[in-house]
Amino acid sequence: MGGTTGDALVDRADANCVEAWAAMAEAIDGGDVDRREGLVLVSSGSPLALFNVAFVTAPPGDPAGTIAAAGEFFGERRLPFLVRVREAWSAPLREPARAAGLAVAGDLPGMVMAPIPAPPPLPAGLDVEDAADDAAVDAHLRLVCEGFGVPAHLMEGALTLDTVRRGFHLLIGRRHGRPVATSAWFVHQGMVGVYNVSTLPPYRREGLGAAMTWAAVRAGLDRGCDSATLQASAMGYPVYEAMGFRLDLPYSQWEGSPGYA
Repeated sequence: MGGTTGDALVDRADANCVEAWAAMAEAIDGGDVDRREGLVLVSSGSPLALFNVAFVTAPPGDPAGTIAAAGEFFGERRLPFLVRVREAWSAPLREPARAAGLAVAGDLPGMVMAPIPAPPPLPAGLDVEDAADDAAVDAHLRLVCEGFGVPAHLMEGALTLDTVRRGFHLLIGRRHGRPVATSAWFVHQGMVGVYNVSTLPPYRREGLGAAMTWAAVRAGLDRGCDSATLQASAMGYPVYEAMGFRLDLPYSQWEGSPGYA
């Protein structure tokens, strides 16, 4: 289960995730970020809980208060939400979350690569470009939706050029000229976070997910980063592990409904 990364790198990986989501939310019309002691509340306005997250950023001194604050923030907005906390800090939150009616939402593997090795070359026939205009940003978002099986209307407006201006950079992978894969990267405290790794179903098992992950890692390396982090899906976990990422930051999660509070 990993454990190879020091506390300072784990803290930076956790911070990268929080700040990347905050950058996305702050770029969205209607997005909102509320920073409190030990808690960062990030609302995208989306009807998907995945995009409305209460990040617990320190061991909870008042577990019931932490759960209540998340419920009140998202309840006022009538949005579903997740409470996300490092597994190592999760035990005190379990009973307050259960008592508040939140459902266990499953663990999320946070992974870290340190140091970053020399990235391999891109596979033959794959070109990677930055999404640098509105059309490219829209193309990236459509590919992400199709790759993750999310209806496009649920993510409409979730990424804009302002997202890129805030440091959340979007990549599109073209295989023989056809857009088939994505990734994104965000640099914070000398660490590059990798996000939005997605491949269209007909093009999976061709190494494109790993290639797009390496493209994002390479962007961070080129900007002086000494390490990389990501949150893995079940499908992506073995790919990332083979690349050299290790499970050093497992998260626990609970989900609240729009009617909470």
